[in-house]
Amino acid sequence: MKNLYTNVLKFVGVLFAILVLGFTGFQTWNLLYSVSFNPLISVLGLVLFEGGMLYWWGFFQHEAEGLPQMALSLLAAVFGLFLVGGATALHLGAVDAATFGEHTPAKLVTIAAVVNLVAKFLMPLLHPDVMKAVYKRALTGRVLTQTFGQFETKVAEMAATLADEVARDWTEELRHEILTLQRSKPLSLPAAGDTAAGEPVVIPVDADAAGGDEASETRETAVSAAAGEPVTVTAERDSFLSVNGTGPVSGR
Repeated sequence: MKNLYTNVLKFVGVLFAILVLGFTGFQTWNLLYSVSFNPLISVLGLVLFEGGMLYWWGFFQHEAEGLPQMALSLLAAVFGLFLVGGATALHLGAVDAATFGEHTPAKLVTIAAVVNLVAKFLMPLLHPDVMKAVYKRALTGRVLTQTFGQFETKVAEMAATLADEVARDWTEELRHEILTLQRSKPLSLPAAGDTAAGEPVVIPVDADAAGGDEASETRETAVSAAAGEPVTVTAERDSFLSVNGTGPVSGR
């Protein structure tokens, strides 16, 4: 007898749930039809209200894994219940359609769509395995961030030493370029008229140009002067400054 009573109660409970959902579903359908004037849109709207409420309730009972999924599915089911109640109240006139401003039914439908989309989007992310993988990736990113910071610090320390070495190399290179430029300047002979007739013009040359051991010996040649007289040109070894005409000339 007790088992029979239990079975009858279950059957009545299912029948009662069907009747209640049928009543609220009819009210929701009429409300959506009054907004869209499209039967298909009204039927799809039932999925957002009654369908969403039943789906999230079943997900909470049988599919949710871990506390985050259980909490989200339960909140979505409760929110769906309030949406169904709000749609029924609006259609029956229990709540003024202007309670939440103009186009209150349209706002209610939009809220239902957004809530279900957000819940469906977040639910896979709240799975324990997915959360574990996301957490590991976040920790890996944290390690990489600290690694980049330490790498930058070590490079800054190394730069202080390398900068000094590079500066010395650049200085030596610049010194070499300046000396090469100065030594490659051509010899400047006095212009015609700057030397009196018969006055010797001394042209200093280096040891190699003078012939090694004979560098100290003088050589003479005739160069035309201003007066047309031959001028004795004496070549002798001298310093770098004498070669470029920037220092005293020896032997004059």
